[in-house]
Order: sequence, then C-alpha cells, then structure tokens
Amino acid sequence: MGVLVCYDDFTYDVVNDYHLDYLVATGCIVGYDKSGEWVKTEKWSGFPHNLTKSSATARQVSETTKKAEIS
Repeated sequence: MGVLVCYDDFTYDVVNDYHLDYLVATGCIVGYDKSGEWVKTEKWSGFPHNLTKSSATARQVSETTKKAEIS
C-alpha cells in the first residue's frame, strides 16, 4: 500500500508502507498520511539542519525499491 510522506524539505512522495518505519526512525520525514489520517512524526521546530541529505537518502531508498519491484 502506498503511503504519502512529507520529507524534511517539505516535498511529498508516495512510498511503500514497509519503508515507513525506516523513514520515521531516520528522521527523513516530518509526517505521513496513512489510511486517510495525517500523522506528524515530531513537533516541527524550524528548518532542519540539513535539508537535502536525509530526504535524498529517503528518495534513494524509494527509487531502489521501485527498481527492485520492477525486476
């Protein structure tokens, strides 16, 4: 099932739900929408210290998964 996620740079993506725990644990996302209910992962305290590194890592995980599913 696809889950809408909001990365720490405020871009959005749909990822497989089995990646959700990893994305939350690594702090790559600030929120997600699962089953029609938006969930914030933490209180937002301003812009993150690194806007590109963690969200880029999350996107790489997402792209790797998509490629693996196609193969």
